[in-house]
Amino acid sequence: MKTSKIILFAALGVAVALLFTDTGKELRENVADGADKWKDKLSDLTKSTSSKLTDLTKMVSKQVKGLNDDARKRIQNVLGESTVAAKSVGKKARKTLL
Repeated sequence: MKTSKIILFAALGVAVALLFTDTGKELRENVADGADKWKDKLSDLTKSTSSKLTDLTKMVSKQVKGLNDDARKRIQNVLGESTVAAKSVGKKARKTLL
């Protein structure tokens, strides 16, 4: 077995041992607190991004009136899909952090 694999398994063993000892309880609490903070930040970012994309969609819809119907619909579809994608990414990320 290569030295790097031995070091990796040793590090994993130490990490597991830390998680299951009394000091591991503190570590788990710290990790949970950090995950909650990231989840909150991600939620705020998702809401902000979705809101900005919605505002952008409205603004572009007003500005593209001079374009033909096909071009306008394509632009609106791209912006709509971006909004849906942003919300989806936010939901998946929040589920991952739970």
